[in-house]
Amino acid sequence: TNNIKKAKVATATLIILIAIATIFLYVGISVLSNMDSFIDEKNVETNGAHLIAITDGAHDQEIHDIYQSIEAYSYSEREEGMMSMSSSFQNVSTGEEANSIPAVFLNLDTAREISQVNIIDQAENMPKNSVIVPYVLKVANGYQTGDTLKLTVDDASTEFEIAGFYEDLMFASPSNVSMYKLYVGDQQLLICGWLGEGSDFLFHTG
Repeated sequence: TNNIKKAKVATATLIILIAIATIFLYVGISVLSNMDSFIDEKNVETNGAHLIAITDGAHDQEIHDIYQSIEAYSYSEREEGMMSMSSSFQNVSTGEEANSIPAVFLNLDTAREISQVNIIDQAENMPKNSVIVPYVLKVANGYQTGDTLKLTVDDASTEFEIAGFYEDLMFASPSNVSMYKLYVGDQQLLICGWLGEGSDFLFHTG
């Protein structure tokens, strides 16, 4: 009798485990099957770039020729910005350790059709030293609107106030492109250029 009861319990447990495994399998398949459509939908929201080139302006024609050689090419944009290859960032408000990573700075007020900036959790009043940072920093690092972000290049540093976040699939994570793309105002863009290594560059998107 005991053996029969044990067998029934084991059978019931096995059925439950199979049911749970089936549910997880179904969920996993659903996530994978919907991933491509999710990415496409997100890219459509901002008219995200499919190709990016960062240059000093000496290779504009070559880049244009590459774009033109792509069968599905429609149009591209070109804008100026600042870049630092030896920058580090620290969220002073959370007390995190400084994180060394290259960064590109673009003018928030520049009119653009590609990779439009849809600000998430935007500050009610945009401070003069505002910066718009990648959404991944909010999700993964706990950054919040109003936090103080310290930028250091060599021995020079300045502080920004986070005024919101943006989504860009190309720059969604440093594992995609190993640098941060940040949006600042005219005056702050000049300050970034004054910090040691900051240099002008051209940001091509297509």
